[in-house]
Amino acid sequence: MTLNLLSQHYMWNQVFGSLDQRYLDWNQYCLPLINKIIAQLPCDIMCFQELESLVFSSQWQTTSRSTNTRCFTCTSSIRRIGGNKPVEHMDRVGIFVNRARFDVQDHRQVVFRDYILQHKQMFDFTPDFSKHVVLRKKFGLLLKLLHKTNNQTVYVTNTHLYWLPFYNDVKLLQTKLLVNELCRFIANDHCDPATANIVMCGDFSSTPDLMVYDFLAGKPLDVEHSEEFGNFYYGTVSEGEECVSELKNNLSILPAYSALLKGECAEKLDFNSFSSSLTAVLDQIWFSSGNFQVCKLLGKVDPAYCANALGFPDKQFPSDHIPVVAQLSYL
Repeated sequence: MTLNLLSQHYMWNQVFGSLDQRYLDWNQYCLPLINKIIAQLPCDIMCFQELESLVFSSQWQTTSRSTNTRCFTCTSSIRRIGGNKPVEHMDRVGIFVNRARFDVQDHRQVVFRDYILQHKQMFDFTPDFSKHVVLRKKFGLLLKLLHKTNNQTVYVTNTHLYWLPFYNDVKLLQTKLLVNELCRFIANDHCDPATANIVMCGDFSSTPDLMVYDFLAGKPLDVEHSEEFGNFYYGTVSEGEECVSELKNNLSILPAYSALLKGECAEKLDFNSFSSSLTAVLDQIWFSSGNFQVCKLLGKVDPAYCANALGFPDKQFPSDHIPVVAQLSYL
């Protein structure tokens, strides 16, 4: 499962002000409904975005042992998210793992901004790169799991990319940083990333027609002539390598919801994020194509239910995002 929880600190009036405010009460309504959804959709691996630090520490971290769940989170080293909001209100990404099914053998995080600043010699700090890319405070979390039944190693990532629509180049560069970190993570075990068991989840802030989706799908991207990159100069070196005009991801991964996105099933997935400002497919699950197959998917919201709705959250959905759930099996 992957689900953007919608932090209570991002319930902006200009986006959610027209909704029934009863259903935006975090403690009285949203959090209990989220817990109900988690109980109704018991998944061995659950990835969350916009996971508020205080909510995690006061709610889920304290109950993880009773639910046989092991929880990992990632948060930026930046102490504040804006204004006078304290560090407890910072949002994280988190991965919750079923202890009965998996042993967690290793984990690491990559905070994109921090990684760049810690490896300055590997990047060209042009004015565009410094202002447009470095300032974007998003992150990824990576886990190495051992499946207790068959002793298979599975690498899981969760991320939340920068959200503004006109930063598609930044989202692609953040995705590239995440994929490269995943490849290093796998290579540490002397394994080939192209054949490893991989599950990548998250809010990629990108619809299937954008570069992030194409990059993950393994399509070569001509960034030199891309409109998204055309107005910016990021230099000639990235992560210690000479920049090339074509970017390509060499992982063999597929989108779990491909059939629903292409309309190959009886119904087509129209959105998994629904608000007055944006209705789109943003949240995704990717898996290694040579190792897994999709058995089941959680389907779309009934169109009749949404026909007169102004957006989520509402009585049935505690976030503007809906859960994305896939059941995978080994080939």
